[in-house]
Amino acid sequence: VHAAGGMHMVDPLFQRILVKECQNRKIPVIFDEVFTGFWRLGVETTADLLGCVPDIACYGKLLTGGVIPLAATLATNAVFDSFVGDSKKRE
Repeated sequence: VHAAGGMHMVDPLFQRILVKECQNRKIPVIFDEVFTGFWRLGVETTADLLGCVPDIACYGKLLTGGVIPLAATLATNAVFDSFVGDSKKRE
């Protein structure tokens, strides 16, 4: 979904093919769920709508209903471990 100039839907089949191709090439898939998360598309997340799992997902706005600024970024274990690096090995 392209939202900066209004909500423009991209063909879900194209999105699924793009996600699959990125995963095949080991390119991280990032979903920005700020506009689309929390049931705004009729399902909980875009990942649910497309039937795929991103490596990173960003959520915001509806976390607090706009009362306080708050956002969350979720990542797979593989992405998280790449940020932790060698510090995990020192324990």
